[in-house]
Amino acid sequence: MLKKYGLAFLYCFTAFLVIGWLSFDNWISTSVFAIVMGGVFAWVIEGFSPRKAAGSGTERA
Repeated sequence: MLKKYGLAFLYCFTAFLVIGWLSFDNWISTSVFAIVMGGVFAWVIEGFSPRKAAGSGTERA
């Protein structure tokens, strides 16, 4: 799972870390926000990825 979502999670986590740093006063809220939102957005991005839609070998004829 980490290999599949790793790069997308890294980008989303970094973006939400910056947003959280600008929005929240403490690092605990910022970190939790970045981890949760980064994970959700990475899951969404990889779920609608063109690579997956092009064919993963699991389609039935």
